[in-house]
Amino acid sequence: MGWVASGRTVTFNNCLFDPTQISVNANSNGGDDNFAFISNGELIVLGEGTLQVFDVIGHQLLTKELSTFHSPLSTSLFPAGVYVLRLTNGENVKTQKIVVK
Repeated sequence: MGWVASGRTVTFNNCLFDPTQISVNANSNGGDDNFAFISNGELIVLGEGTLQVFDVIGHQLLTKELSTFHSPLSTSLFPAGVYVLRLTNGENVKTQKIVVK
């Protein structure tokens, strides 16, 4: 069981793959899950609802209600690092990793 590489093919659990035909996306639907980005020192959130920001060890750093679809937040609130954003609107929950430099 597991991975076995041989020449131009890879076998995983007895299934043969051609690695040149495999693509990997960061999000399950090819990137359509992204709802936030950083531009000119601002975190731009595209969506309404409750935004929560967590550090990589799970500490909640910020909770903010967003009432407009295009909401900017200053990245000066956060030191350089990796953060997880959670945007909740009713039953809809989206999460995204973001890097502040």
